[in-house]
Amino acid sequence: MDKVITSNTSRAEVSAYTEIQGSLQVSPSRYLNKSGVLKESGQYVKSFGTRTLISGGIRALQALEDKLTHSLQQHAVSYEAHTFVGECCEENIKLIARKSREYKADVLIGVGGGKALDAAKAAANKCALPIICIPTIASTCSAASPASVLYDSKGGFLKSLYFPNTPELVLVEPSVIAKAPVDYFTSGILDALSKWYELKPIFSTIECPDLSTRSAMELSRLLKDVVHEKGASAVEAVHCGVTNAALVEIIDVNIFLTALIKCLSLFTLTIGLAHAIHNGLSFLKQTHDKAHGIKVGYGIAVQICVEGASEKEILHVFRLFRQIGFNPSLKTLGISVTTQNKEKIVANCIDDIGVKSMPIPISEEMILNGIDRVEDFAYQDIL
Repeated sequence: MDKVITSNTSRAEVSAYTEIQGSLQVSPSRYLNKSGVLKESGQYVKSFGTRTLISGGIRALQALEDKLTHSLQQHAVSYEAHTFVGECCEENIKLIARKSREYKADVLIGVGGGKALDAAKAAANKCALPIICIPTIASTCSAASPASVLYDSKGGFLKSLYFPNTPELVLVEPSVIAKAPVDYFTSGILDALSKWYELKPIFSTIECPDLSTRSAMELSRLLKDVVHEKGASAVEAVHCGVTNAALVEIIDVNIFLTALIKCLSLFTLTIGLAHAIHNGLSFLKQTHDKAHGIKVGYGIAVQICVEGASEKEILHVFRLFRQIGFNPSLKTLGISVTTQNKEKIVANCIDDIGVKSMPIPISEEMILNGIDRVEDFAYQDIL
């Protein structure tokens, strides 16, 4: 049974939740990020079953179809494809689960981006099936994470679901990631960076952090350093549609390392103001076509401003964001800078667990001031 953290979860409930989740696996059973892995996919899938439902968006299915299905056929794995459309919502999860049962699948394969993978994971959990994830973009850590973000059918954030097991297998073909739109890749970097910016302030309040939490903290520091060193080069590779060593390493950061940090921190320590801002943004329809990490990246900018970071610290973050092709502003998100829009964001995030998790009390006024400060920095010449 999955566990749920909603925007109304109390601090006491969060503490209790971390105890429950102490038995979570901390990584996928197997993670492969290498050239040619799709041609070998059949041999890996066959170890979990011989009938599989493949669920993914139409472009994701098209991107993988030849190599994946050919390999499945070579290894006598029968399959049926389901085209995922829309949100990771209850309706889609139930549909995938029903199709899996009707096909008598003994393993479920999710392909595509975060929402498609999240829906497949949730459906697999309902059916008690092993889940294999094949991401076609590196925009989140969904492929390697035992969690799904649940939205309503219109794209509004509802809650997060946490499962007792991570995906059994993750297969990443670097050339597929390199040919995807660069905004998705940038989104993944920003979502990954949030682990450092959200974990750091919460970690500072823990008197005696256990080894798991300390490991998460050190890995998030490593993540930040690797992004600073290789993020821009990896983004440039995606711009050109080619693979290089930096790209392969940042794919690992976006998918594997980020999921590992989330598991080691028992999820709740990496839910801070940045993700609360994301959840508030999801209630503005203008943001529904924006990738998860783009909204989280904007949330990072707001969070550091709310925390009272110095101008030097803020410029350091904005400089990195610019280097990977992101300028945090409401305009970037397609939102008009109006009092009404800003207040709607705040109203839909102020009671979020990410706000409650911060080590200092956060008021609506503080978030509004943070939003205004981000807009001020967004149009400065800082490179």
